[in-house]
Amino acid sequence: MSLRNEILDATEVLLRTRGAAGATTKEIAAAAGCAEGSIYRHFPGKSELLFAAVEKHLPTLDAVLAGSDGNLRLYFERAAVALVDYFGKLLPLAVGLAADVELAERNRERMRAGRIGPHKLLEHLATHFAAGQAEGWICATADPLTLSSLLTGPCFHYAFMRFFTGDVPLWESPAQFARAIAGSLVVVATPDPPPRKQAKRTRRKDA
Repeated sequence: MSLRNEILDATEVLLRTRGAAGATTKEIAAAAGCAEGSIYRHFPGKSELLFAAVEKHLPTLDAVLAGSDGNLRLYFERAAVALVDYFGKLLPLAVGLAADVELAERNRERMRAGRIGPHKLLEHLATHFAAGQAEGWICATADPLTLSSLLTGPCFHYAFMRFFTGDVPLWESPAQFARAIAGSLVVVATPDPPPRKQAKRTRRKDA
């Protein structure tokens, strides 16, 4: 593992357990087993290091969504599992970051300037859904961005409940939750069946 990744891993642990204020560069360097100055050879400052640690788990979902074979239920189920896992890792880090008001505002400015943020995940999913529409296995009249929201919203809420309470008694496991979400999305996203061709009627000639 590279030193940069070791620093990011150490930052993630400290941000999760101590928050942004407790994740000092001195503590991060000690946890990563490097000199404090080594951090600044990889990151301009502490803020950029914390932001990088939060964004480390951003999913591309490309591998998850590739090769669906037109099986919508499995397609959405795999995506839901990946999103729940991502949000589960993100929430403790995001809470630690948001607790520092100045740092949180700096992050908002950074996202606005770079036009980055949570909406990029929705756009990325929408691109995959639009491709599925072009290939004919996702309903052509469904709005791709709305489908993205219908998938990510429940996944985030489920991950939040697990983070906040430690358990979600409504479903036995994340896998069962993913199956439930997939089943609902299939109803919305399944293409309409092609219209039946009417058989031509031939007139009988009078003998």
